[in-house]
Amino acid sequence: MSSIIDSIIAFATLPAGTILWRLVFWYFGWLPFALAFLWGAKEVWLYHRQGLFLDKVKYTLLAIDVPRNNEQAASAVENIFSYLSGAQKDPNLIEKWWDGYCQVGFSMEIIGVDGYIQYLLHTPDSYRDLAESAIYSEYPDAEITPIEDYTKFAPTKYPDEEWDLWGSEIIPVKDASYPIKTYIDFYDLHTKPEVSFKDPMGHFLDLLNSMKPGEQFWYQLRITPTSPKDAWTLGCDAAINKIFKIKPKAKATAITMFGDFVMSLLPAMFKSPAAVPAKEEMPLKMMDLGPIAKKQVEAISRKKSKIGFITKFRVVYITKKELLNKGKGVSGFFGYVKNYADNDLNAFKPDSKFTATATNYFFKDKRSNQRKAKLVRNYRARSGWMGGKSFVLNTEELATLWHFPNDLVTKAPLLQRAAARRIEPPMALPLGEEQVIIHQGEDIFSSDYQLAGEPE
Repeated sequence: MSSIIDSIIAFATLPAGTILWRLVFWYFGWLPFALAFLWGAKEVWLYHRQGLFLDKVKYTLLAIDVPRNNEQAASAVENIFSYLSGAQKDPNLIEKWWDGYCQVGFSMEIIGVDGYIQYLLHTPDSYRDLAESAIYSEYPDAEITPIEDYTKFAPTKYPDEEWDLWGSEIIPVKDASYPIKTYIDFYDLHTKPEVSFKDPMGHFLDLLNSMKPGEQFWYQLRITPTSPKDAWTLGCDAAINKIFKIKPKAKATAITMFGDFVMSLLPAMFKSPAAVPAKEEMPLKMMDLGPIAKKQVEAISRKKSKIGFITKFRVVYITKKELLNKGKGVSGFFGYVKNYADNDLNAFKPDSKFTATATNYFFKDKRSNQRKAKLVRNYRARSGWMGGKSFVLNTEELATLWHFPNDLVTKAPLLQRAAARRIEPPMALPLGEEQVIIHQGEDIFSSDYQLAGEPE
């Protein structure tokens, strides 16, 4: 015992520089490397198990024929997204680390094929009933039909002899804690109630209607339900605190405590005076904020109050090479998406650094062709991992970007409509439900319809 005490006393009598050197580099210098190795091994194992889990998940692509004479507001679609969040599940330890369970998601899509428009929902088979129930509960007269993947014809190597494309992932201009303009901002109180909703979706549907034979436009919102444990609401809190000039409190960890201890030794080692703490700036109150700051606080608080989905937003404009018209496809799309921009809050832009197929400076053609191939593969896989960085949109924002047109204010003549009306059977008939089919148009996704680019 005395030898241990003597060793401690001898160590304490060493020069401060020697003590610091031995503590940081000799006795504990290996610790950060060991922790980094263990963390890396954990991530590799989890990634491997999740890959095996995702390989087993099967998906179905559903075509949704919009009910005729639809007068439902976008709030009905917000209810659909809220219902889809029921797919969220927090796995237990065995499910996470051995089964590799990770949260699966959905893909909400709208496509224009040769001028025809189709709404689509890509869902895991295990949640197909959930997805269909979500739609039928709000749109009982809609028709939902499983179809083949319309992206299969698209080449995955470029340049291609027949096809060319432009595309990108779409990302927020600012921190995603700031919301975009939503459908509630497009109600005009000075017009008749039946036409008070000025729906920007009409501009996009008109663009899709303008696609000629050989032109296609794909629009994808790949969404994953968030867990209550996810930290996206903390990002909203941080954005609000920044407006109020409230500094976040740093969490004390073993590493930070050790760093504080080392920093406390430096003045004694080098005989320098202790730093005088800076005068803290007092946080603001709501009454101290200007109109824009108040608007931002209210909008962020509203976004945080609703259910969030981790989102990837992709668009692809693919055509026969001689038909590619960026003035129509690209400029038309961004003209539509700028409707949701609010200079005080947020807006969308193409992810030009990583996923947009337009490139600048060195090896432009080679890099552009690589990005085209990656974008098509990621779109076809409906991947929530590959590509650029994802962000969170809440149900209100998603319903703004993906909803069925209200026929009172939006006319889309080539939009696929429900060709059947569901009716209940007579009470005395014990044969179950039947359908009365009222033929009102040809289904472009039936077996006898040939998508552009498919072999005969």
